[in-house]
Amino acid sequence: MKQDRQFRVAMLSVHSCPQGRPGTRDTGGMSIFVQNVARELGAQGIAVDIFTRSHQQASPPIMEIGHNVRLIHIPSGYNKEKLELFSYLPDFTKAIYAFKEYEAIEYNIIHSHYWLSGWVGAELAGQWRIPHVIMLHTSARAKNHHLGYSVEPEIRAETEEQVLGAANLVVAATQSEKQDLADFYGVDPLKIAVIPCGVDLDTFRPLLKPFARRALNLDGLPVVLYVGRLGREKGVEQLLEAVAIITREKPIQVMIVGGEDVDKGEMEHLQSLSRKLGIADMIRFHSSVEQDELPLYYSSADVLVLPSQYETFGLVAAEALACGLPVIASPVGAIPQLVQEGKTGFILNSSEPADLADILRRFIHDENLRKRLAASARSAVSGLSWAKVAERVVEEYGRLDGWLYKGGRP
Repeated sequence: MKQDRQFRVAMLSVHSCPQGRPGTRDTGGMSIFVQNVARELGAQGIAVDIFTRSHQQASPPIMEIGHNVRLIHIPSGYNKEKLELFSYLPDFTKAIYAFKEYEAIEYNIIHSHYWLSGWVGAELAGQWRIPHVIMLHTSARAKNHHLGYSVEPEIRAETEEQVLGAANLVVAATQSEKQDLADFYGVDPLKIAVIPCGVDLDTFRPLLKPFARRALNLDGLPVVLYVGRLGREKGVEQLLEAVAIITREKPIQVMIVGGEDVDKGEMEHLQSLSRKLGIADMIRFHSSVEQDELPLYYSSADVLVLPSQYETFGLVAAEALACGLPVIASPVGAIPQLVQEGKTGFILNSSEPADLADILRRFIHDENLRKRLAASARSAVSGLSWAKVAERVVEEYGRLDGWLYKGGRP
């Protein structure tokens, strides 16, 4: 590409619209990554077009969502489940190709997110003869392995293997994910770049606890918080059973934030379990909330608990730490790097409720411990601004397209 032309990225997020509310169906940490990295790239002078399916019948075809950043809705696969979208991918690909021809623009790089987008990205990269960057965010074989049972279909695993093999660069959020991609898909480690997720340090910041608790109608009892989807692998049952153990000694409050219609069955199960355990009056279930409201929840709590069996990163933990909230979490994803044992929280190395109860008991009875860990929490994520994450992305783009390093960099 000529140096007087703008560097352009075609970013693909087929199944999940970056404008969706995190915590709702098909919208989570991946969408937060896509939107924030795209905006930071745009701020650096790189043009980014994000292609996603139309999630609402009235979705505008093109939205400006940041400087140099456009969100393009493709009318293909509306209201379909993720696996059903696979049969719509050829049409989705044709629509992107037609958009590029109509706009008479050239892209330097394709950056796809998740396996469905990866299939589209591989097709377009072959047609346009440009580099393809893929970030899976989660992978079928690693997920099935770490959970100990199969939840992802073989067609996904096979597609991921093909896409990873053909890609020019694979992005992993953690070293452990990099190892999984090498072990379960045979990806050359030299082709994998580790780029962590970021956190909005302006939005996620400590608020005064009395203010946050008043806003959420909480009293002075200790508050334990869980944020995320409600799924079998998230370990919320373990949290409820641990709470049942320690409430024999001292009453507490538990907020579980993130249940949506897609999790309705699991929420009903957890509500039933809380009644069976005799702690229903201590548990508050909330649907997902907007990103700018989450700091209220983090700042109102004494500790965040994430007993998940599988995470590729653990963005919720980073958000909590940025708000000055200590974290108790399983050693999955980036948790071993984010949570410093005894300094910003504790690593949960067991799925036994009694072990979680032992750690929670320390928080409840030791106010000095809570204050000391809270004071150190934010420093653990001070280097994870989205601007710094985008800088790493640009570095990797530059390795694939020398134009960025030959006077053409924005």
